[in-house]
Amino acid sequence: MLATYVYPVIREVPIDEIGTSHVLDILEPIWKAKAETASRVRARIETTLDAAKARGFRDGESPARWRGHLALILPVRSRLTRGSAPPHSLP
Repeated sequence: MLATYVYPVIREVPIDEIGTSHVLDILEPIWKAKAETASRVRARIETTLDAAKARGFRDGESPARWRGHLALILPVRSRLTRGSAPPHSLP
């Protein structure tokens, strides 16, 4: 997923310079059309940036964090409904 969605957008950006605008450039094109993929990509970016912070390669909060950050910027994803299909009427 990183090779498909992340690297083409931010390959040349140093990890300590990745910001919210970069994360949005990655997520916005797929946010509605591929909601589950976008969610997974966001989580992987967050994990990667958190690991970089833990190793001293960047400071501050991850620009890919959902709660209190991207949740305020990106539209709410529609939830898939699960369950049985409505009964078919027979002629």
